[in-house]
Amino acid sequence: MKQIIQELLGLPIENCTPLSGTNFTESFKLETAEGSYFLKYSEEKTEIFHREANSLRKIKSTGAIDVAHVVAATEHFLLLDFIEVSRPQRNFFSHFGESLAELHKHTSSQCGFFEDNFLGATPQPNTNPNDLPWPSFFWEKRLLYQCQLGVKNGFIAPNLKKKIFQMKSVVLNLLHTEEPPSLLHGDLWNGWASPEKWDMVLSA
Repeated sequence: MKQIIQELLGLPIENCTPLSGTNFTESFKLETAEGSYFLKYSEEKTEIFHREANSLRKIKSTGAIDVAHVVAATEHFLLLDFIEVSRPQRNFFSHFGESLAELHKHTSSQCGFFEDNFLGATPQPNTNPNDLPWPSFFWEKRLLYQCQLGVKNGFIAPNLKKKIFQMKSVVLNLLHTEEPPSLLHGDLWNGWASPEKWDMVLSA
């Protein structure tokens, strides 16, 4: 894998530092003479990296908020420019909020995305061929889908399944809105709970 990435970059990797990963990926900081890169890697073949790369490219294309540049995506890894951690500036949170608001101004005629993606390692349906309105989309593609997956895998008991199904009318009424679908980001956290590390990841 190191040789493949070196050929892709046209640069030798001088140092490789392990970073925190997930239960299905490993992460590394790769250092070269011309800069550093972030590598997310999996031994198993997966479409996760391609889908994540496409989402990052879409967000970056808006110019509303800066995200890491996608260098490459394959079935085994996602390679990004490395963003160094730093302490937030005085106006960080107001600037961050304004940037997210700009991102949310990018709207669409229907909910969803041009391809399905993942919630962690779990498949998440995102296409909307039936042009479902937002409440129905959220119910069918988010709550109901995850519920059915949980039942299938033995994580949701029959009584809980019944209660979830009883929520349908409440969800559809609660989420009714005239607002058009907006382009949204994914996680805004890094898996750690402490406020100090929350500040650090946001500053990136």
